[in-house]
Amino acid sequence: MKKELSYAGRAIRSSVFIGTESGSGSGTITDLESLGFTTPQTLNKSVFDPRINVFTPMPTIVGLKHPLVLTNWHVVGNEHQIRVIEYDGHEFDGYIVAANHENDWALLYIERPNGNLRVMKPGTAANMSPTDLVFAVGSPLGQEQSFSTTLGSISYTNRFNIEMSYLPALQTDTSINPGNSGGGLFCKETGEWIGLNSFIMTGNRYNIGIGYSLNMEEVTADIHRCITNGGINSVLINATVAMAAGPVNEALGSANIVGIAMLNIPKLSSLEGKIRAGDIITQLDGLKMETIAHLNFAVYRSAGKEVPVVLYRGKKRIEQTIKFNPVNFPMIHYDEDYGQISGMLFNVIQAEYGVAVRSAAIFCKTAELVGSNERITHIQRPITEDGELVYDKISSVEGFIEMVESHNGVPFFVKTFNGHAHADRLIQWDYDPRESMALEAAE
Repeated sequence: MKKELSYAGRAIRSSVFIGTESGSGSGTITDLESLGFTTPQTLNKSVFDPRINVFTPMPTIVGLKHPLVLTNWHVVGNEHQIRVIEYDGHEFDGYIVAANHENDWALLYIERPNGNLRVMKPGTAANMSPTDLVFAVGSPLGQEQSFSTTLGSISYTNRFNIEMSYLPALQTDTSINPGNSGGGLFCKETGEWIGLNSFIMTGNRYNIGIGYSLNMEEVTADIHRCITNGGINSVLINATVAMAAGPVNEALGSANIVGIAMLNIPKLSSLEGKIRAGDIITQLDGLKMETIAHLNFAVYRSAGKEVPVVLYRGKKRIEQTIKFNPVNFPMIHYDEDYGQISGMLFNVIQAEYGVAVRSAAIFCKTAELVGSNERITHIQRPITEDGELVYDKISSVEGFIEMVESHNGVPFFVKTFNGHAHADRLIQWDYDPRESMALEAAE
């Protein structure tokens, strides 16, 4: 009599090893039906053409039961070739057909292999609480450790202060190391697929007991949004905000109110005429505004919808509805530039204005991390003898690199915009002429 597979056994057989030219990661096999779609979808398969050195989108009809692999964008994004190896050793090519680089997920199309693949359906973490047991599946440190499982517990259920994604994450002490990225996090009691393992908090690159797994319910909802809309819908708030606390509350006459203070709402902002400068938003779309990251998430998921908002204008509590008009961006970028700064690979794309950052950190030393979803719009000039602080607008990748080099290791400020709010960040770059030459060679 054949023994029934355990939850861990099922999860392992639904997992894959992913190999690329620059590294490796993990993934979980699924399909459109398991993700909640009811009809086949026409998606663009991203295929790299070495003859002309570009990615070419190839429209492909994806059936409801055609095998797909869910992984992290940072595992497969911009890779010329993606190898997918399933549990029984079958190997085949993977092609990105849907992705959201800002939320760090990607769906891979795989040519249907011989044999049956075990497909996994996303579950829910709604009933998960701190100390509940979970296990992770992946390939830590490479293929030699592929299809490994580690056991741990939930530390926190909805972390929003994460640089890598707008989506909330499950914090876990389950051992998640480089190579685990893109793999699944599963509830030990029910076997449900509850998380997409994405990043770790570490001082030495390896796990120290603080790992983050994107909530699968939110990832699935984002997949639906992006595929249904044919791209990534974002909202350009274009406003300056701050946490309402202490002097901010006093200045606005709204003492003891926790929320997001709107300090400046310029013309052409999506908030113009709906919310005033000085308002403090305490709830948006039913979500309490505990951090600016909560605002980012609530606005992002509300793109194109009319949602309730609770705010304070002075001491007056106001309830109203607001609609955020979306701006649609392509799911997959094909026109990116690469360079080398301070020995760390960074990846930027020319935006409508400024330089959009496509890595979690692009400098050797930073006082304040520049996030993967931010664009650098202005950069400080080297300070003059009279101490005047002057900013230059960034209009090209080349201009950005030239200005960075001009600071020669001295800390400097940049202005950033993450699609919702502006920020000032202090950055330091370790200047080394040898690395400057490497940069020139990379270009």
